[in-house]
Formats: sequence, C-alpha cells, structure tokens
Amino acid sequence: MTRAGGRRSPARTMPALRGSWGRVRVTPRWRLALACSGWLTWLGQLLPPGFPLRVLVVFGFVLICPGLALTLLLPLREAVVRWVLAVALSVSLAILLNTVLTIASNDSLPLRLAVLATITTVAAVAAPLDAARGAMAAPGKADP
Repeated sequence: MTRAGGRRSPARTMPALRGSWGRVRVTPRWRLALACSGWLTWLGQLLPPGFPLRVLVVFGFVLICPGLALTLLLPLREAVVRWVLAVALSVSLAILLNTVLTIASNDSLPLRLAVLATITTVAAVAAPLDAARGAMAAPGKADP
C-alpha cells in the first residue's frame, strides 16, 4: 500500500521490527524510584538534625529499600516472603555496614547512607538485566 507521492506507509514496513522491539525490557518506574530512593534520602540530610521528616525518611529507607532491591535479584514468588526477607536483609546490611565503619573509626552518616544508596541502586538496576538474561536463556518460560 502506498501513500500519495509513492512512499510506503509505515504500517507496512514496521512488522519486521515489531518482533525485535517486543523483546526489549523496560525498567518499571517503581524500580527506578527504588534506585533513586537512597539518593533522595541522602539529600534529606539538608534538613535539620532531629527533624521528624528526616528521621522518618532515613528510617524508612534503611528499613526497607536496600533489602527490597536485593530481593528483586532472587526468584521469589510470594510477596510476603519478599517483604519479610527485604526487611531482614536491610536490617542485616545496615548492622554489618555500621559495624565495619565503626571498627574503621568512621562516624560519617553521609558515608553510611551513600553506601546503602549505592547498593540499592546497583541491585535495583541489575534486577531487570538479570531477568532479561534469564528470559534469553529460556525463551519458552514465562518470567515470574
């Protein structure tokens, strides 16, 4: 089918591309929000110390986000298991990081938040890549 001027319509030329573009994985917005959450928490240090919003944001991030990003790398089916493991991993990671930095005589809160934010960002961005790699290895299986 041609348009006026003898050019082919895009609908005729696109079906060949449609199959390859259908395989491209797009990172969901909530994973991008999870990846950015640590850096927004880190910027929350601009608020005065002891400010209730600062305390809630830092506590919420440290309690949930690093572990949730790490559980995205695991093949878990149940949401309850993912959330319980996320809290357990987050608390364990925070305790381990605080212990290491205390032994190193570094009392820097910005450094602790930056390390947790980096772990969260890397894990949240790596989760779709891991899922895409698994989908390429077994194209007949559905992604959990």
